[in-house]
Amino acid sequence: MALLDVDDTLYFGYHPPPLDEKRINLDLLLALKERKITELYLFTDMVMEDRVIAHRQLLIEFLRSQGFTVHGVITPNDLLWGNYLIYKDSAIRNKNSSVFVRNSFKKNQPGIAFDEAVREIANKKSLSTATRNKSIWITRVLIPYFYKKMDYKQAKGLMLEHFLFFLPDKVKKIVLIDDRCSVLDSVRQFMQMAHLYQFDIPAIDLIHVLKKNRGSYYTHPLAAQATGITAADFSVSIILHTIEREIQRLSTSILCFNMGHFEKIAAPLINLKTLIQCELDEHQETMPTYKQSRSLFHSLKQVNTFHPNFLAYLDDFYTYGAIVLPQNPLLQRADVQLTLKEISRLRHDTMQYFFSGKKVKADLIENALMHALRQGAEDVTQDDEVQRALQHHRIFGFFGYKDAAALVNVEQARSAKFNY
Repeated sequence: MALLDVDDTLYFGYHPPPLDEKRINLDLLLALKERKITELYLFTDMVMEDRVIAHRQLLIEFLRSQGFTVHGVITPNDLLWGNYLIYKDSAIRNKNSSVFVRNSFKKNQPGIAFDEAVREIANKKSLSTATRNKSIWITRVLIPYFYKKMDYKQAKGLMLEHFLFFLPDKVKKIVLIDDRCSVLDSVRQFMQMAHLYQFDIPAIDLIHVLKKNRGSYYTHPLAAQATGITAADFSVSIILHTIEREIQRLSTSILCFNMGHFEKIAAPLINLKTLIQCELDEHQETMPTYKQSRSLFHSLKQVNTFHPNFLAYLDDFYTYGAIVLPQNPLLQRADVQLTLKEISRLRHDTMQYFFSGKKVKADLIENALMHALRQGAEDVTQDDEVQRALQHHRIFGFFGYKDAAALVNVEQARSAKFNY
């Protein structure tokens, strides 16, 4: 069962009837079909107005023509639709907001406001002023007050709570789809509360729509698998990328212009990288100690060809980070490795210019990556926080540089690898 937002998720930019199909997120609908998700509710923050209702009805007709089953339109109005007058004078003064609102769930079915508004338009040709004012009062005054009192970031956390109250037992999984981070945060907030109080709720996955043909999918199983991931878990992957970068640097060095000379100098590094990977593979369920690679590294420290920054980083790795927990399988995913590669490039670049700025950006990306994994992202390169960290300008952002190198590198590598 999908709970599908409308504005800037399913449909981009309001357009008066007839429906402009070019504005519909067809890529999203195709992705839902591929996952066999064809039953849905529109899950939209709207005031009841004739033109908006007509627009939603056209969208419902289109969705049904595409093979989707639309069960209704859920809005914030539903939360208080049948008993909003109780709150009109006392809501702002009442100290037990959560009790009042949650009691109202029992009196208002999800989707009731839209259904009644549609019937009123059918009978009277237009929506009455009283109904419009009622909707404005609920959605723009009462509900914002209540969800803030209840520490939600957005009304859809409450709407989800209301929806689950009436959810049939046969529904075992929900996919909530929205373009706003505040909505996803509000839903995650509810999920944490449900886990804390051991509520019996179905699995809830999230899709964050970033643009018309792009989004990020978050699943509960992946979030559970990523529990406990820390920055220390990234250290081995970063060291492997760092060794590869040093090999590439040597391949373009004047000292290694002769191919035979390059192979002689680079061979120990290639052996070191292979040895670390073997030690990692041999200890999937235990804690690798990297004794053999550590011994090889100490012999490499005597070679003057390698950059001092590179040797210093390896020294830190073997001193502080080489004994880590068994590698989480999530870290071997291509999208995670693309991101770790950029962290390695920024944090351990052999050039000294703007070193502190590179380190700050690397830390931003690392924190965003960790957060995306813990939230259950299927592709961390599409996570909004990771994208913003990759795009973060260390310098010259005010000159109008559009894309930061880290973001460009990841996008190009991703396109080549996944053929997007």
